[in-house]
Order: sequence, then C-alpha cells, then structure tokens
Amino acid sequence: MSRAVFPSWRRGRGESYGWGIHRWPAAGLEVFRRLLRGELDALPVQELFQGPIFGLLLVLKQIAEQLGLTAAIGHSALGKLALFLVLARLPHQGSRLSAVRWAEDHAVNEVLGLSSFDEDDLYLALDDLCARQEKIEQVLYRRYQSRRGAPPPRLFLYDVIISYLEGEKNELGEFGYDRDGKRGKLQIVIGLLTDAEGEPLAVRVFQGNTSDPTTVADQVKIIKEQFQVEELVFVGDRGMVKSRPFGGIYQSGLAARSMRLGHAR
Repeated sequence: MSRAVFPSWRRGRGESYGWGIHRWPAAGLEVFRRLLRGELDALPVQELFQGPIFGLLLVLKQIAEQLGLTAAIGHSALGKLALFLVLARLPHQGSRLSAVRWAEDHAVNEVLGLSSFDEDDLYLALDDLCARQEKIEQVLYRRYQSRRGAPPPRLFLYDVIISYLEGEKNELGEFGYDRDGKRGKLQIVIGLLTDAEGEPLAVRVFQGNTSDPTTVADQVKIIKEQFQVEELVFVGDRGMVKSRPFGGIYQSGLAARSMRLGHAR
C-alpha cells in the first residue's frame, strides 16, 4: 500500500497516513498500474477548448434584478434581448452587430435564456423598448419610491447632451449647435431627468436641431403625468430658463421655482 508522510505539528515528528489504494475498485487499480508502467503514455491528448464566459453576465444580471430592471423590461423574448443590450453595453460599447459577435463568447443562453440571434433581432428589441418606454419608467419609478420609503421627490435635476451620428439615416438626426467639434455630422439631443442625488428617472431623445429650453416641457409632462408630482424645484443650467419656452412649466399648472445656475466647470 502506498503511503504519504506529512509533518505532525503537534508531535514534532512525521506521521504517515495511508492513501487507502487497497480500497479502490479493481478497474481503477488496473488503470493506475498501467499508468505507472507507462502503458498510457501513447494515448492521444484531447484538444483543450474554452467554454463560454459565464461570470460577467451572471453578475450583471443579478445587479439588474436587484435594481428591478429585469422585472420592468419583462421576460418575453424581446424583453430578454433588451436586457442583453443593457447588460452588454456596460463591458462592451459597440454597435448591435458587434454585440452579436460579443455574445458568441459569453454564456448568453445559460444566463439569459437566449438562443441564437442577430442584429435585426436586437433592433426589434429596441423598437419594443421605445414603444414601452413610459410603462417601463413608471415601473422603475414605483420601485424607486418603494426603496426610498419617502414622499415623492420635489427636487429634480435636468440637463441635455449632444451625441453626433455616423451615417445618414436617422429620423432624429439633424444638423444643430455643434458641441462635440464634429462639424458636418448629424446629431441628436438627449435630455436626462434625475433626482437630487443624480439617480436617473427618465430620458428623452430629440431632433438634433432642438434648442435646450424647448426640451423642458416634455420633462414637466413626465414629472406631472407619470410621477404625479404637483410641486417641484426644477434645476437646470441657465440655458434652460433664460427664454420663454421655460414657461411651459407654468402653463402646465405646476407650482415651480426656477433656479438659474452657471455652467459646471
């Protein structure tokens, strides 16, 4: 019987422990003897391969579930594709086509329950998200309120950014005020509404030639109709409140106080 010797820290001397090979089944003993005699050295070695990457998507999915994003988007086929787009966007900032290629290396089927798909399927998922955007925002807002355990927020932060586009076919793409130094590029305007802590509550996309103040009315509508807030403090930079379109707040019937802030540095 083979034996191994390990130091005994308690007794200050070596102490042997049997491996118990005599308890192995006969077939196992025979394989072990052949291995020791070198009879198995000529066996072909199977080519190693790497399975799909599992951990990254699993962790991101768990975070999405904790935030309530999975439940808000839904568990339909299009909902799963939309969730994939959200999760994949964090580690991989690319096109829909590149997202499909990225998915080939990750456990999309095992973690999200998605079989094969292509970029056309992802564009259908985006169309579905667009059609359900307000309902999804309402579900997330209710969860946000439940998590806070407090009355609805009264202080809202709002700002816009410009994103330029490559290509020519985009229904919102227009030439407008150039902030990115990308002359000759179509662009879109994105308005983001958050709470006082900067947690996103709603987002809207506008045509690229839309001025900042004219986007405010849509945010007021969201606050009033979707979030059922009647009194608020609306905080934006001075470009939001310097012109008459800001009057959309007062025309909406909301009690509001405007705060003219300088540009952040």
